[in-house]
Amino acid sequence: MENSKVRRSDEVAEIIAKDIRSGALSTGTWLKQVDVERRYQASRADVRRALEILLQRRLVEQIPERGFYVPAPDERRQQELRDIRVTLEISMVDSILAGANDDSLAELTELAGRFDTAVETGSIADRYETNQAFHVALAGLCANRELIKLVIDLRGYVPASPMSQWPDMARARLSSREHFLMIDAIRRQDAEGLKHVLAAHILQPVA
Repeated sequence: MENSKVRRSDEVAEIIAKDIRSGALSTGTWLKQVDVERRYQASRADVRRALEILLQRRLVEQIPERGFYVPAPDERRQQELRDIRVTLEISMVDSILAGANDDSLAELTELAGRFDTAVETGSIADRYETNQAFHVALAGLCANRELIKLVIDLRGYVPASPMSQWPDMARARLSSREHFLMIDAIRRQDAEGLKHVLAAHILQPVA
């Protein structure tokens, strides 16, 4: 029974984290216990555990006697996390190239196309969802399962909203173009080219 509770609280934490990163829960939003229970259809105990998980990940902050809220991004921490992401994701490149095949390239191309469409005609949430799907698929080409999990989890530790990640169309279109450049580098088995594009993509300044 306890294991079920833990799994449900983890699930709720991930859904809330997704809403924070997508901008559905914006900076300054208070996460009142009863509202969170209702919104995510979760028990009081599961919500409490979920908020504690997010507190540990620093996606939310807590004020005694008042509760939890979504804080403004810590710019220094975000930069440090991006630096870590560069190191880890570049370390995956050789394995990604080894794991790529025609099917995976076709999948990445389709996902990159979905993000490109979201940039031009979709909502902010559409951009977030399609961008996340592309990067999960890209990381999934690596043979090291623990490294994949670490990289995907680390993406979740950066609470910048899509509005700061893509503050204008030029930035969003640049991200889309870089997705296709990554695919091209993989197709050409160009390790240095892929490393260069990955680093530039991750280190785009946040507004």
